[in-house]
Amino acid sequence: MDKILSVSIAAYNVEDVIGKCLDSFIDSQFLSLLDIIIVDDGSVDKTSTVTRKYVNKYPDSLRLISKKNGGHGSTINIAILNAKGKYFKVVDSDDWVDTGALDRFIQTLLNVDVDLLINDYNGVYPNRILKEDICRNYMVGKVYSFNEIDPFYYIPMHAITIKTISYKKLEYTISENCFYVDTEYVFFVGMCSKTILFNKECVYQYRLGQEGQSVSKAGIYKHIEDLMCVIEKLMRIYTFESPRIDSLVRKQYLFLIIQSRCQMVFRWYLTINQSDKDKKLKQFYDYMNQNFPGYMKNINLGIYDFIPINYTAMLCIGRLMKKFKNYLWKK
Repeated sequence: MDKILSVSIAAYNVEDVIGKCLDSFIDSQFLSLLDIIIVDDGSVDKTSTVTRKYVNKYPDSLRLISKKNGGHGSTINIAILNAKGKYFKVVDSDDWVDTGALDRFIQTLLNVDVDLLINDYNGVYPNRILKEDICRNYMVGKVYSFNEIDPFYYIPMHAITIKTISYKKLEYTISENCFYVDTEYVFFVGMCSKTILFNKECVYQYRLGQEGQSVSKAGIYKHIEDLMCVIEKLMRIYTFESPRIDSLVRKQYLFLIIQSRCQMVFRWYLTINQSDKDKKLKQFYDYMNQNFPGYMKNINLGIYDFIPINYTAMLCIGRLMKKFKNYLWKK
């Protein structure tokens, strides 16, 4: 039977949570149409054992690929190469889907033929659930061309379902052994999508507010160099591809992703209390300006424009201001 949706699930030392993720899929009434690819990224716990039980029970819909550890990007790369479904979606193993919403979404997939579908999703915190309105004011069910989309509109990975063949044709791979590569995935989706459909079903349930996540303060401090590497890579691709990008809207959209990540680097530096990596921020921004001067002159850092004036002094002042603001907020 032809598969309508391939799902890439990266699994690394998630023996305690991956069951909830997989259960949310196998309860679907359309399980036979799903191609669920669990990529065990070199786990040293019982992730593979737990997953194998599911695969043995549902061999027509679940597959396990075991590999050496290469990071989240490597799991997406291998999953897209092996994907059999018409559409492709990425779900983290500590997250899950709303089964009812998934079933309704699959019914939509069975009746459309577009490059990209965009969904709302839920951010699930320990004490609350927050719906993310990704569809905004776009008309549900209407097929848009990419040129009709606001170039300032950033599409999070959790909202994305991409036509598999469209993504494969791009022939770019996501960085491996690197954090924050969801930005690369979003960027590549933006490069290959020509037709877009919005869908209000909150399929993805995104777990947030957990210790040890890469967007925690500790995670940011440890891995912030990876975000700078991602930005450099995307700027190189953008520079190379820019003359061939098929529309001004797409060109603006892709450039604004790079700009937003430049802003993110500076914003994140103000959340880091340690100053031992401050020199790396200057090195990164100097490198970008030296190697991509024609594009970097158009990068707007917004409220962080003051930092390059004097990195040491301005980062110190910015951190003090942030602490004072947080103090007032708590009062």
